[in-house]
Amino acid sequence: MTGHQRVWDYPLARAVKQETAPLGPLLTLPSRMLLIWLHVLLKQIILFHQLLVWIF
Repeated sequence: MTGHQRVWDYPLARAVKQETAPLGPLLTLPSRMLLIWLHVLLKQIILFHQLLVWIF
């Protein structure tokens, strides 16, 4: 439970939650969570890539 609540602390997560709220039944919570985690993962990859570029 705590882990799931922490996810909503991300500003993007809140935005996704607000944007997808009207869709309700169409976009269930698991799909929202998946979208959020994909975005977080993408962010991490971009940060890591920038770090590599900076190092080399």
